[in-house]
Amino acid sequence: ETLMGTNNKTSQNNNKAVLLFCAPWHEATPMLQMVLKALAQEKTQVLFASIDAENVSDLSDKFEVTMVPTLVLLNGTSNSNSDPVVLERLEGGVEPSQITLAVQRLIDAPEGVIAAAADANNNHNGTATSTPGPKDPQQALNEKLGRLIRGDTVMLFMKGTPTAPRCGFSRQAVELLNENGVPFGSFD
Repeated sequence: ETLMGTNNKTSQNNNKAVLLFCAPWHEATPMLQMVLKALAQEKTQVLFASIDAENVSDLSDKFEVTMVPTLVLLNGTSNSNSDPVVLERLEGGVEPSQITLAVQRLIDAPEGVIAAAADANNNHNGTATSTPGPKDPQQALNEKLGRLIRGDTVMLFMKGTPTAPRCGFSRQAVELLNENGVPFGSFD
């Protein structure tokens, strides 16, 4: 986990945060980290963090991260417990302008509010989704698979990760894609 542009005032006085779940092998990671670092210097009222989704899997699971990159914007905690409130999430091909607008919505939102996520769905061509409430498990699975498939032009469902495949087929698939210069996402 890498904190960006942190200062004591931010971490003590505000519960708003932007978490970038990424992977070092994904081509968009350096650009998104650069964008967040610039925003962190400008928007000191928000905590920004970059998290290696594969190495910090418990946090990735907690926020239901199914693809990289995923940005999760947290807006305080719920009144009933100390769980963070997800205002908005951006998944897959995220543009810097989308991130900047989402961060501004986070800053403008009263703490604990999640209603702005619905507006985000209409403004980001399907890349933003609100945190779902309880739903049918089949529907949840279909939505998760849909997000994964839309996450990259090529999505490899494999055992392990591209840097550490856990079976021969996965290793061969990764080698073929890499040898041919095909950018791809993966899901373990």
